[in-house]
Amino acid sequence: MNNKIGIHTFNTSFDISEIIYDDILRQLFEYASVNKCRLIPDKKELTKKQIRRFLNIADKIDNDWNYNRSWTLDLRQRGLNIVLQEMAIFDKEHKRNKDIKPVKFVNYCIRYIVNPAQIMGGDYYNIYTENHFIDVCNRIDEITASVCELLPSMHDIYLRRIDFCRDITLDSQKHIDTYIEILQKYQKHKRFRLLWLPAGNNRRVLPMGSMTLQRGATMLYIYDKFYEMWSKRSHYPAEDIFKSEGILRLELRIYNDKIYYEKKKRGLENTLDFLNESMKLARHFFGYYLKILFCEGDYYSYDRANEIIENSRHTEKTKAKLKTLLECISDRHSINGGINAMIECGYKAYQINYAINQLNELNVNPVTISRRTNIEYLPNLLRYINAMD
Repeated sequence: MNNKIGIHTFNTSFDISEIIYDDILRQLFEYASVNKCRLIPDKKELTKKQIRRFLNIADKIDNDWNYNRSWTLDLRQRGLNIVLQEMAIFDKEHKRNKDIKPVKFVNYCIRYIVNPAQIMGGDYYNIYTENHFIDVCNRIDEITASVCELLPSMHDIYLRRIDFCRDITLDSQKHIDTYIEILQKYQKHKRFRLLWLPAGNNRRVLPMGSMTLQRGATMLYIYDKFYEMWSKRSHYPAEDIFKSEGILRLELRIYNDKIYYEKKKRGLENTLDFLNESMKLARHFFGYYLKILFCEGDYYSYDRANEIIENSRHTEKTKAKLKTLLECISDRHSINGGINAMIECGYKAYQINYAINQLNELNVNPVTISRRTNIEYLPNLLRYINAMD
């Protein structure tokens, strides 16, 4: 695994009718029986949050139609999962009236979950770094045509989610742990929420050595690849697990609204156009979000950062302000806590933001490395993103 940027997976969907749904499901059963593939059923009740997306009234809903049912044809070894989904939802136009029972209808759709590296014959654990998405789409069409002739073509389907990835090879496990510790100090920064995913709340449970940030239709995962693979060691060959040692993985996941906005902004007409621009978008997204979330300066130990400030050309008053900022963030163990402490000391918000910009000009990050790590310096993750593959 080398330093590289690309796409790990992407999801697509296409609405279908009930008649086509039944025909496709029958053919999926036949295909799974003949080819000895797994056809996995799943049924969930809609959450209250999902219900409220369609209707303001969420009480007294019939249990017999409050569900989300799906069938998944598992073709992961070929890089594709085909999901046939049936979901009971509410009429979006229904007015709020407690005396009238909500209008209900069932939505049927087909979804593809694609690993483009595996589709093209690569390693399932790698990420796709090429721009030949026409070949990827054609290969998917070949697979789906062999399963069922009623399945939609990739040229007609809608892109719903895409996962951009960056693998960063570091010198030691200690450096990975230090990066995670540093990045976790940027809690609730720039309208992002720091999420913790305990077991049972999410299908993908992130183990120790990881963090998740979310803002709207954008999610950023940063985690130790070795820990992630080791926690699921029954699914991975031992050789691949040990290859992942020293890998810090960055994943940026964008959903419907963000994809729609970017397509409109860049004049991209369909899924294939968006995928062809995906490598440029990946570099842009990673650089943009890492910059606004984690500042631009490199990470230094507390003493080394103070030494750089002391040797700068700033006035003594400015130096004192910058040192106070570092001290507050170090004492409170988070950048938000440090900013609040600065406000308590009488500084204004604009003065604090200006101080952070001054630290960026000195290439010093406001968050410093913990003394107990005995590490003096770590480069900002932006340096890895901006480096040529």
